[in-house]
Amino acid sequence: MTSVDFISIFCLCGIDLQHKIYEFEKSMRFNLSLTKTAITATVATISLSFFGSNAQAALLIGNIDNGTVANQGNQVNGSDNEFVSFTTPDDGITRIVDDITVQLSNSFGTASFDATLIWFDDSLPASGDPTGVTSTIAIGTQSVSVTAGQPTNAIFTPGTDLILQPNTRYGFRLNGTPGSGLTWLSQFTVAGDFDSTYESDVNATFLRAYRTNDGGTVWSVQTSQRIFEINVSTVPEPGTILGIVGIGLLGLSSTLKNKNKD
Repeated sequence: MTSVDFISIFCLCGIDLQHKIYEFEKSMRFNLSLTKTAITATVATISLSFFGSNAQAALLIGNIDNGTVANQGNQVNGSDNEFVSFTTPDDGITRIVDDITVQLSNSFGTASFDATLIWFDDSLPASGDPTGVTSTIAIGTQSVSVTAGQPTNAIFTPGTDLILQPNTRYGFRLNGTPGSGLTWLSQFTVAGDFDSTYESDVNATFLRAYRTNDGGTVWSVQTSQRIFEINVSTVPEPGTILGIVGIGLLGLSSTLKNKNKD
């Protein structure tokens, strides 16, 4: 074999070896990419499964489920609006509103009216009085068919996340079609009793009910207890989310170590 033949064979072997190394590295990158994708999908699945099964739904405040029976009705139409306020529990837990239910009726006959709910964010005074408060969020309007003497529960589901911080005052305002007979049902017990019918799964505190006859310039406190309820779910703690992400990172780290050993 001449020196030229030897050099040719050496070059060919070198090219083949380089090609094999390239193919091996490409395969490793592809497999690693698949591994990362699989781990990411697994973490997402675990997160959804965990949060879905551990979201703790609860009654924040209300008096519908306990069978409170209305003996009064207060019209909500145009400039006549009703408002209720409450304080979230001082337990360090952040919550999100699932839905709000108000019990309605009609002053005469049967008809469909528009009921509008407006949420008042965390800027209420200690009394819960909405006078002058401008931090509000429109929850929505829905058409409600109501009959005189028959309570109808209208359920509002927020179109945006209403996050409730602990130990904070919130409230909502109810309005209806101007000139209609739409009424928000309530129960009067005795003078000075503002909250005896209300219950809470989480120790939230009812503050007061208020009414305005001029569209919201002047509000007066009401004794009769409006019939409604607010259901909430617990927002997962940041530490819980980080823990789930950490599981995924540990899995990725283990996979990388096994690949390196191979």
